[in-house]
Amino acid sequence: MTEWDDDGLKTLLAECAEDVTEAPGLVSGVHARRRRARRRMVAAAVVALIVLAGGILLWPRADDADRLQALDRPSGAVPGAPVTVGWLPAGFAEPHAHLAGPGAWSIETDRATPIGQLAIQVLSDEPVPRTKPGTLTNITLDGTPATLYTVPQHGAGAPPYTALPEAEGPYLELIYQRKPGQWIRIVASNKAGDVPLGISEDDLRRVAAGLVDGVTPIEDLVRFRSLPDGVVLSEMSGSARLAEAAFCLPGQAPAQCVSKGPGIVLTVQLANGFPRPFTDTAGWPAKAIRVGDRTVDMRLNPGLGEIEARMELADGVVVSAYRSKRLPLSWDQLARFVAGIDPGDDFPR
Repeated sequence: MTEWDDDGLKTLLAECAEDVTEAPGLVSGVHARRRRARRRMVAAAVVALIVLAGGILLWPRADDADRLQALDRPSGAVPGAPVTVGWLPAGFAEPHAHLAGPGAWSIETDRATPIGQLAIQVLSDEPVPRTKPGTLTNITLDGTPATLYTVPQHGAGAPPYTALPEAEGPYLELIYQRKPGQWIRIVASNKAGDVPLGISEDDLRRVAAGLVDGVTPIEDLVRFRSLPDGVVLSEMSGSARLAEAAFCLPGQAPAQCVSKGPGIVLTVQLANGFPRPFTDTAGWPAKAIRVGDRTVDMRLNPGLGEIEARMELADGVVVSAYRSKRLPLSWDQLARFVAGIDPGDDFPR
């Protein structure tokens, strides 16, 4: 995975992922093996016509081992967070949600004055509370057992607060089980060093009380027209003029599927104006594959077995993809996948 512009976001996603288990079926149309068996009986020689957002792309299916599955809704690949936020402290902006691991979401908001950040993490398994160097206290939340972890105001990096996230400034973390199979972790911080947090335990309690069942949509950062079969979309986030998505194989530990984790088998990056350059590719096998009106340039890293793919869109956005050798996608299949990627309405410009 690529270095993030916002190190705090990367840290938050990694922490969130450590505490969740994979939720199957995150991506519509990915787990479709049973449907493929039926297609072998009725469509072995059929040409697949896939209707795409913004046009029609026609390609023949070489055989039923084709590992791409079309999506009915190109912008609907990412499931929204399964709660909505009610009350927020004064000054906080409308929250936005990120996919933060298999079966995990982070709903985030901030304010400028007084400076502060809030993250409501929705997890499918019980997270492990922090215990030091701050103070962990057992409390109840409307009769429900909960934990509250507190770090007081202090200078940035001052001992004993030398590691993230505590090193950045005062910090509060409330954890409780909202209902069976759903845990909530609410994090308040300001990342400003020796500055009052301006958010209290009572504020976190009110935020928790305002959570209700519903859907907080994930930002529409990247749109996929098809997805590789047998993978799980594990991460999608954006910062500055960049958006990234990561995919892992089913059954991987959640912590391995975010933030450069070893479980990731496919990474997609959209960059507006500063694409990640190709690795030094002298002597590497390379080809350019035309798919409809789009051209995908590709390189094979013979040492790692990773294929790097690059496509530049008309508006200057560059789409890059990195396929691990553990994902059996051919050059042509990867090119078709990349050719079906577009920035969403929320892609940072």
